[in-house]
Amino acid sequence: GGSEERLRGSPLLESFASRGIEVLIGQDEIDELVFSNMGEYQGMTFKSVNHVDSEDELGADAANASDEDKASGQKAVDALQRILGERIKSARVSKRLQKSPSCVVMDKDDPTMQYSELMQRIANTDMPGAKPILEVNPSHLLVKKLAKLEAERGTGADKAADQAVIDQDEDDIANILLDEALLVESQRHIDPRAFIERLNRQLSKL
Repeated sequence: GGSEERLRGSPLLESFASRGIEVLIGQDEIDELVFSNMGEYQGMTFKSVNHVDSEDELGADAANASDEDKASGQKAVDALQRILGERIKSARVSKRLQKSPSCVVMDKDDPTMQYSELMQRIANTDMPGAKPILEVNPSHLLVKKLAKLEAERGTGADKAADQAVIDQDEDDIANILLDEALLVESQRHIDPRAFIERLNRQLSKL
């Protein structure tokens, strides 16, 4: 969906591009429907990079984060699952991200967001969509900050006010990570006002 330029800049393609793995880009929204029903072509099957299992194509050595980053990444994942709750299906440390802090993918048996939106327009009715899986880059500074706050939660604060600040910062960063990832897919999945408020609140602390 969208323009070719926008799709080529997707965080979902970062590791595929760096490893020389070709990805077929379909910029017309009908491509989502065509390729999902195509099956095999010359002995090859199509797999969407929007699905969680496309990460398997990167190989086992794609996860080259340090042990420290892996540990902090898991701390961030714990915070994300606790804070975001029903907004996501799950959170996980990503192998596909190299520069971006986060991205969203769908479970392998769930329709992509683009497919769900297309079906809603065709049926001209609201349809419940599947929840996304949030992936985070453990080496990104924003993810590391969330992990640090999670480690401090309930241990380093000797005042209720201190804990309130930690909770607010964690909530802001968790929601920013999700909203940034959703914004790449479609603006209709986020609340722009809330996103800007959280972003400005965190930028003011730099």
